[in-house]
Amino acid sequence: MWTNLADSDGNGTNTGPTDPNNIGNFDTESYWSSTEFNFDFAWGQFFNNGNQYKDDKFFPNDVRAVRAF
Repeated sequence: MWTNLADSDGNGTNTGPTDPNNIGNFDTESYWSSTEFNFDFAWGQFFNNGNQYKDDKFFPNDVRAVRAF
């Protein structure tokens, strides 16, 4: 989703919903992944620069439902 929708021009940045290359209209905040790191942590991804990180599952992050990609 980062590569094809939020950073469609491949420049490594997303300035938010008004960015013309942000096809998915993603915010610049982080979104949860559906992948767990372990019992207490899950993977997240920043949609301002594409960096991934592990974060405590009790910390609130945005989600994006995906039916097909």
